[in-house]
Amino acid sequence: MDAGSPHQSARMYDAGPKFPLHAEIHGVESAPLSVAGDVSPYVNGSESAASSGDTRRKHVGETLTPNVHVIHGPSGRVACVSDIRGHVQRLNEIAAETRASVILHTGDFGFYTQDSIERMGDRTLRHVVQHSPLLSTKLRSVLLDSSDARDTHPPLTNGPVPTTLRQMLVDHRREAVLSEFPQLLSGQISLKVPVFTVYGACEDVHIVERVRSGEYQVPNLHLVDESTTHAIDIGSLRLRLLGLGGAVVPHKLFDHGSAPGTMAGGHGTMWTTMLQLGELFESAQHVYDPAEVRILVSYGAPGRDVLIDQLAHAVHADFTISGSLHLRHAMSYNDAGVYGSLEMYRTRMAQSKDRLQDIWHAVRTQVEAAIEPSQRALLTHALHVALHVPSTLASSAPTSKDDAFKNMWHWNLPDAHFGSLVLNVSQGRISSELRSQDLGFMSRCRRASAPSVKVSLPAPAPPPGRASSPNASAAATLFLGHLGDVHPVTEEEIHAFFGEHARNIVQVHFFPDRDRRGHDKEEPRMRNFVHVTFQSEETAREALESHQGQTIKNTNVIPTLERLERSRTKSRAPPKSEESRSRSRSGRRGRGGRGGRGRNTTAANASEAPPAAAPQASTASE
Repeated sequence: MDAGSPHQSARMYDAGPKFPLHAEIHGVESAPLSVAGDVSPYVNGSESAASSGDTRRKHVGETLTPNVHVIHGPSGRVACVSDIRGHVQRLNEIAAETRASVILHTGDFGFYTQDSIERMGDRTLRHVVQHSPLLSTKLRSVLLDSSDARDTHPPLTNGPVPTTLRQMLVDHRREAVLSEFPQLLSGQISLKVPVFTVYGACEDVHIVERVRSGEYQVPNLHLVDESTTHAIDIGSLRLRLLGLGGAVVPHKLFDHGSAPGTMAGGHGTMWTTMLQLGELFESAQHVYDPAEVRILVSYGAPGRDVLIDQLAHAVHADFTISGSLHLRHAMSYNDAGVYGSLEMYRTRMAQSKDRLQDIWHAVRTQVEAAIEPSQRALLTHALHVALHVPSTLASSAPTSKDDAFKNMWHWNLPDAHFGSLVLNVSQGRISSELRSQDLGFMSRCRRASAPSVKVSLPAPAPPPGRASSPNASAAATLFLGHLGDVHPVTEEEIHAFFGEHARNIVQVHFFPDRDRRGHDKEEPRMRNFVHVTFQSEETAREALESHQGQTIKNTNVIPTLERLERSRTKSRAPPKSEESRSRSRSGRRGRGGRGGRGRNTTAANASEAPPAAAPQASTASE
């Protein structure tokens, strides 16, 4: 661990005992689906993974070619990151910062090219732009604002509605907007160390299929999926990498989507299917070696997706490394520490089994009628993994079950720009370092060092028609924008976003969008940003430091939070003298009003006549 890194922790692990190889965890031998059914998923559309008609690249009983990568030296470091989102050069930076010889990546790599823009759905495209690390804040704001200006005439086809956002991305062909993967293909960018990655939820399935088939080949880039495993010889140990990509969406487990091959996906997104689950289980059996340390690399998190946790037990994993939660800090835990007892753990898996059974019963007839013989065994394996609930400790092999419950370790990673995990492998032992982005607490330090504590009540909102000083209000106002994915947002939800700093909010200003009225003309829609005014510039700065980068409304959406910039502030003219003000008032009276121009002019001349005669009277008296 590097000195001076406050958010790092180290832990040592031995290669602990694993589950036995027999079918105690994953069920019985393969059986016909007509008698194996206690489960059922809903098919999203008429086409399913089982009925797609594609043949798997690895069939039942086929021998897998081992992919062994050797890292020379008595020790080595493995960096684990997640969600680089197309920022490929960040991998080289992480390798240099962590002194890593290998990098493991858990999905959302950024498998996009310029042609992917036309295949992506509007919602997915907006999501990718909003979270892309390749875009500046100014360009991101321009692109997201342009996506609201839709064509007023609906399209003649059922395709995506044309937007200015899509056209602007197509026009930016000279620079990497969504991903640096095209530069990686052309050789403009190269990877300094081997990178092993699974695909994530936001990827172009057409590009991932080309990478897996070998049509797209990139030095030092290796795709880990259900049909391909990799082994790394490092620090006197062999690490076996098992990978499963895509999001775990229960109602899509039997949906193949629009993918051209055996993967599942479409419109810029990818997900996991039951056939992939069964194939990974079979691949893990083919390469099983009790001397290896098994690592399951997945996009789905076992802490949220029970199916990933069940798969980890079924493939005898020692560690799991996952992403998809997008938290600010990396997490390290095991099942025994979370659930406390095996009974509570079994209850959670039993609930997941019941939900999956309902899905399986809904589509079982369609799947059994369309599935190919080569896929039948894979589906049977997947059903046994998903429907299995661990036995109690009083079973025939309590020691192995108890060891797996306590010794299988899970790591969930934040996005690459927030933190990473480093595994240091040396002399048969593995230590871990968790690196996370700092959190700002300077506002607390300033309050603690203050000589006295002042408690002030919230200032009342200014009455209509009377505004405070523009410079003062701008300094104490924050811009909260890019709320389109969570629209509409209420004032109560804005207060909930700021938490304890909400007590200092004076006013939340919404802006009606006159060009996008709903059916009711009396209730126009609001624009996707608000201005939040605080009591003072100090309270606004504290709220900005504490809540920047925070999600809103219990979603993954991170709105833009920044100071309100007033670029059109006018400078005040110097104060006028009493004489100039009097002249200005008289001039205004002479330019119109009741009586017309001539009447005002005559009155003005008459009023000025006595002062002119005064000097003459004075001279006569002398």
